[in-house]
Amino acid sequence: MPAPRILFVSKEEFEKLLKEKLGDKFARATKLFDNYGPRLSAHFANACLFASEQTDEKLEEVLRILERHWNESLKYKHPEQKGTEHNPQVFIMFEKLFRNTLHLDLDKPTPSVS
Repeated sequence: MPAPRILFVSKEEFEKLLKEKLGDKFARATKLFDNYGPRLSAHFANACLFASEQTDEKLEEVLRILERHWNESLKYKHPEQKGTEHNPQVFIMFEKLFRNTLHLDLDKPTPSVS
């Protein structure tokens, strides 16, 4: 049986996963996490996790992209519209972030963590 699909990441889970990895950027990331909301929490946490495994510069770049997208687009959306099929721009932004910024091959599954 396949693992259940994670639909959202709670604030507590976000802190457990990322507080140590993000260091002094954790407060900034948490504010953005709250802004992006529950429907986008898994995508947001995933981006932060992958960035934290690269360099501090890459993490900074990812946070800047997420802040820019928030300021230019998402903060004007009703909370119920963030992360829905009615707002495909956010998924395009995440796909570009994963492919072009984090250089992930989205056509291959990521390795499992034991």
